[in-house]
Amino acid sequence: MPKQESILPGLVLDEDLLLHNTGWKIQRIGWTIALLFLIMAALGLFGTGPVSRKILSNGTDSVEFERFLRYESEAEIIFTANNIRDTLTLSIPEKYFSYVNITAISPLPSRNVVNNDVVTYYFPAKGDAKIYCTIMAKKSGKISENFTINNRSYIISHLIYP
Repeated sequence: MPKQESILPGLVLDEDLLLHNTGWKIQRIGWTIALLFLIMAALGLFGTGPVSRKILSNGTDSVEFERFLRYESEAEIIFTANNIRDTLTLSIPEKYFSYVNITAISPLPSRNVVNNDVVTYYFPAKGDAKIYCTIMAKKSGKISENFTINNRSYIISHLIYP
């Protein structure tokens, strides 16, 4: 006859299955939120990506820029103009420079003029041209300003994250 095993109830464990299940639910919610932030970041909601990229067209001319920027990170604005006779002008309000620095412009302008709180850059060009501006956000917040390329207006807006 096999020996009977006796169980001693000396170890008392306090089981709280409701608390355990609540912890699992909170953990699943946390993982879901983390996954949503990862997807939003991949799409460009916090910087470079397809959701952030914006193209504005006015006839044959266009402006391409990032809507979402990060503080002290660089981004690029591309201005495209067609059918230029001799000079391409790019006008930027000075208020824009309180949020963003232009760190590079290619090609270099032949001259620039400040008039009525607007900086106007002049580029010698004929036919079709592109201007590449590298910018760096220096202040967080929202900025929306009216740029002018050869008398065509574009409203460029950025949301700058800290």
